[in-house]
Amino acid sequence: MINIFYNKKGLNDILTVKVNSSTNISRSIKNNSFLINFDNDKVHSIAIKNVSNFIDINEGYLNYDNQIKNFILKVTNINLDEYDNKKFIIGEIVEVKDIPNTHLHVCKVNIGNQTLQIVCGAKNVKNNMKVVVAQIGTIMPNGMVINKGKLQGFDSFGMLCSEKELFNKDIVSTGILEITEKYSIGDEFVEHYNNN
Repeated sequence: MINIFYNKKGLNDILTVKVNSSTNISRSIKNNSFLINFDNDKVHSIAIKNVSNFIDINEGYLNYDNQIKNFILKVTNINLDEYDNKKFIIGEIVEVKDIPNTHLHVCKVNIGNQTLQIVCGAKNVKNNMKVVVAQIGTIMPNGMVINKGKLQGFDSFGMLCSEKELFNKDIVSTGILEITEKYSIGDEFVEHYNNN
């Protein structure tokens, strides 16, 4: 999954691209324009310097669109298409079971091509609710990486997202963001890009 961040002042005009959530870096390539880290033969991460000298882009959590793809390719000669998977996807909760003596729920969530089990503590989860799912490997706008988890003995394969988590703003969370229109199950949720 490709996670891209740009903050001209906060990151010293560096575009950071995180492709792999592992901590293993086996080799690096560095020059005056970029640093590329590899995990064996796969790209791990890329940092491109002095971005504003070459391209005019918004700040924040960015979408891997043609402009970004072509910029990365031009500077590094690396095409990241093979790593481009949906990060935040629209799902529908098809089953909710409470975990006794906790505030947690085990949810079965249909994301179109599969059904994921996700443990969630939000009070507002319910059957037939359309939600935004952060899949394993996704880097949230606040920098947190979503990993496979285990809570109260139940495996969890992702996270159901609140508005606060998606937009990384000072929002009082009222629970999981409910999607009411515009999106279908399996669609990629893109509204968080450039909004943090």
